Amino acid sequence: MLAAALEQGRVLLTLDTDFGALLALSGAPQPSIVLFRGEVTRRPEGQARLFLANLDQLAGDLDEGAVAVIGDDRVRVRRLPIDHVR
Repeated sequence: MLAAALEQGRVLLTLDTDFGALLALSGAPQPSIVLFRGEVTRRPEGQARLFLANLDQLAGDLDEGAVAVIGDDRVRVRRLPIDHVR
């Protein structure tokens, strides 16, 4: 899925933290990922609502390459590539 998102210039929306880990380990600057965390984001309707409510804030970072974590009560963004922690 990461390869397809990169090839097609898409942002990957997911509940699976493995995608963020794979992207961080790769050192790649793209594709962007939106990771949903929390109770509201377990249902597609909650994901869509939170994503659309935060899209203006996230658009620039997602265009440039980022991992965004959207939770029930906060949003965090980390730009790509992610430096490896030693």
